[in-house]
Amino acid sequence: MLLVIAAFCDNGGVREEMRPAIAAFCDNGRVREEMRPAIAAFCDNGGVREQMRPAIAAICDNGRVREQMRPAIAAICDNGRVREQMRPAIAAFCDNGRVREQMWPAIAAICDNGRVREEMWPTIAAFCDNGRVREQMWPAIAAFCDNGGVREQMRPAIAAICDNGGVREQMWPTIAAICDNGGVREQMWPTIAAFCDNGRVREQMWPAIAAICDNGRVREQMWPTIAAFCDNGRVREQAWPAIAAFCDNGRVREQAWPANAAICDNGRRSHCE
Repeated sequence: MLLVIAAFCDNGGVREEMRPAIAAFCDNGRVREEMRPAIAAFCDNGGVREQMRPAIAAICDNGRVREQMRPAIAAICDNGRVREQMRPAIAAFCDNGRVREQMWPAIAAICDNGRVREEMWPTIAAFCDNGRVREQMWPAIAAFCDNGGVREQMRPAIAAICDNGGVREQMWPTIAAICDNGGVREQMWPTIAAFCDNGRVREQMWPAIAAICDNGRVREQMWPTIAAFCDNGRVREQAWPAIAAFCDNGRVREQAWPANAAICDNGRRSHCE
């Protein structure tokens, strides 16, 4: 707990940058009701849970909040309160004062031995800009969370990315293809928008997702297709026309749906094995 206290206090005073976080937890001298699950998720029987120590260490270094973590804190808190749109994400991680079992792989994928993995910074930066969650990222967050829980249909996607607390090796090229130097590549926004509409994954996209993933793993036969699009963490130049052919202004073109249906049948690749 000394690290946490040192991160909050400096020379006998509360650090200025930590006041919004404290205000987000407390209101009129009381812990806000909605924040109790988060506190309970960190503490058990008066101690910090063992599995939470890496997360704390990832946020704090030598008694200070790491510089690169400040945007994330600011993204969660605004004027001393947890932003309304962040509550579902917090609830998605915590249930009845505990971190949900299925969320531990995601936490472990971000943190390793008390530090945020170097390769995860671009993803974090892709979500946050100048202390705020980028507007265009809210649909993606909402697509994963519903009523304080991770949507059932999104669990296979999470499992496809993470395995035993780590990001699968073969997923790094895809992540790198989406993010470049801490931002989502401009040309990827239409694809993201094509999958999400008003905070939900479009109904017609579930067959495509199911075609890629089966029981939390990317189907073996899909790896050649993924490799055909990505090379050393970048989308191949020659692949952009194909992506553009399917997407227009953030939507899958109407005329592309028959082709999509021809490839996917009840969540499986049918004609392009």
